[in-house]
Amino acid sequence: MTRPQHGTHRYTLVQLLLAGALAIGLAACTGVESTSQNGRAEQAPDTPQLTAIAGETLLAIDRDASVVRIYTYRGGKLAKFGHNHVITAVPAGGRVAARPGLSGSRFEFSIDLDEMVVDDAAERAAAGPEFSSRPSPDDIAATRTNMLGADGLDADRFPRARIVGEVVAATRNGAKQQVNLRLNATVHGKTLTLNVPAEVVRTSRGLRIQGRTRLSQQAFGITPFSVLLGALTVLDDVDVSFDLLARPEES
Repeated sequence: MTRPQHGTHRYTLVQLLLAGALAIGLAACTGVESTSQNGRAEQAPDTPQLTAIAGETLLAIDRDASVVRIYTYRGGKLAKFGHNHVITAVPAGGRVAARPGLSGSRFEFSIDLDEMVVDDAAERAAAGPEFSSRPSPDDIAATRTNMLGADGLDADRFPRARIVGEVVAATRNGAKQQVNLRLNATVHGKTLTLNVPAEVVRTSRGLRIQGRTRLSQQAFGITPFSVLLGALTVLDDVDVSFDLLARPEES
């Protein structure tokens, strides 16, 4: 994973996903904020809403075999005093309404923000040399607090990220299929439409869906953390990867 260095002890985005999480060529996105009549952002539903129609097979996203990873990066002249961070999230629930050729398949999943894990040691080791620094337990706790706080994801007001979308194109390459996803990602009370490439593999357990994209914090209405007139900052762009297993629902 080669990126310019960026990330500090304060993280200001997740997202999904998505998560997903499930994320996404921001260059092609447009955003519309979702608000209720009282002006507060509407929350994503607690349970999956997706149901199958004729020609579709309903699959459930297996939370024990699925993960969304968010990578944040440090920046500024004092970047060496900060850390890049790895945030992991497990879908709280989700479904895929799969069609035989995948094109036209629909999906949804959500992430409970307070379940996200910051800087798991094994995840940092797997992320590569950009994540070889060792944040202290206090650093990790501060990062998580700031990430979920009012100046970050504001998880008290927006406790859940939600991803809904469909497969708009699918091309087979042996056992794998390359797909283009169109997503509506709701994070921090704002919904963006995103276009994301992904790969789908059919296994004996179901569909394995994997992809990677880059997101802008500011696109979701979040201002990246910065101190000392920008000498130490979290860069606006974050990388998001997703690895989801969708398997037949148990009756």
